[in-house]
Amino acid sequence: MQIKMVATGIGMIAIVPHVAALTIAPPIMPIVLLVGGAAAIWAGCTTDTDDTIEITNNLLKELKIKNSEDQYAYVKYSNTYENYRIHKLELPRGCNIEDIKKKLLVFENAFKNDVELWNYEQNYMLKIYTGRLKSLKHYPFEINPIEDTEKLQITIGHSLDGIVTYNLTDGLPNVLIGATANAGKGVVWNSIVIQAMENYPPDRLQIIIMDNKGGVDADVFQGCEHVIGITNNVYECVNKINEIRNMLEERLTLLKDNHCRNIKEYNKNFKDQKLPFIIAVLDEFYPFLALSNKKAVFETLADILSRCRAVGIHFIMATQRPTDDIISTQITANVGIRIGLRTASERESINVIGIPDLAHIPAESKGKGICMCDKKIKFQCYYLPEHLIAKYCKKHKKTPVIEAETVKEEKEQSTEPMREVYDLRGGLREWF
Repeated sequence: MQIKMVATGIGMIAIVPHVAALTIAPPIMPIVLLVGGAAAIWAGCTTDTDDTIEITNNLLKELKIKNSEDQYAYVKYSNTYENYRIHKLELPRGCNIEDIKKKLLVFENAFKNDVELWNYEQNYMLKIYTGRLKSLKHYPFEINPIEDTEKLQITIGHSLDGIVTYNLTDGLPNVLIGATANAGKGVVWNSIVIQAMENYPPDRLQIIIMDNKGGVDADVFQGCEHVIGITNNVYECVNKINEIRNMLEERLTLLKDNHCRNIKEYNKNFKDQKLPFIIAVLDEFYPFLALSNKKAVFETLADILSRCRAVGIHFIMATQRPTDDIISTQITANVGIRIGLRTASERESINVIGIPDLAHIPAESKGKGICMCDKKIKFQCYYLPEHLIAKYCKKHKKTPVIEAETVKEEKEQSTEPMREVYDLRGGLREWF
């Protein structure tokens, strides 16, 4: 996490936390500290008068967060926001902040909610969440506009801090989604794809959908302008993965020949020949296990994942069986953004996001999950029913082009009486 310094007009310093590759909109609250003063003003908040200060101070003592002179850490300032509280900690000289990091779970158990520890130039703050995410239907699908389309950014859903988006161009390029059946995995990747189609025109974004479950989920995307390929079984999927590797090699050669390090640099230098971003959705891994050449398939996939960011190719991979044999180290080593929803076991949860929390999400909490990148973020995906997916896909369908002027000229040149028959599926069909 990085911290951005902002000068104010009243002799203060505003500290605005943000993450380079991860954007949460609206921004997390500004924190304003008086320079040289003994008090602090926290913009957009109210003074905290509850007992959380006492609880925190007691925990700091119980956990022995102190220095060699028995001076304990304590809460210096505290204020309340809509969905969380902020405690500014005072750490005596020689007090080890690592002791607090290791004991965050104790604070979470005490407050029965998530707790984060922030650090900016030895200014330590505890962020204690008080709000909770609502159910799926409280977050109807809406388009989150992306201002800078020179970078590929995807939208996941809502957290208590706002909308969760990831910058795949500058950050970690590939996404893994793991969950048990009917937990909301398909809704998440459908939402990501539709958000992307709405934010990027077809000449800036191309989409490949590899559906290893028979093509049922991908069928609605047939004919969309952005979509350049759909596969319906594991054999077609393997062929498409090889095609993607060929595309990767071709793009790498193009970048090298033009002395460009990555797609962003190439598109800046060759504005009339921009390379479009490519999102490759791979829905389900387990059919690979039945292949005699499964080892080669996973090796090819891992090779692509390790090199694809520079050329603007990004994978979104999803599985409802996140077992050890499905999510191999070859995959996880090259996937930086892990998205998990409810899983059937703690082991499966650990395979997806590294911690067992997904196994404890209630079955009725469809669409709730955890994003794990540089930090843990609880989220709720959008409510995106099938009819709405179809509506957005219909908007982006390719339409037949009728050469009206050409038809008019041909009719004027002919002296024979004619009538035209128009086939909605194929355009101008024949003349009589």
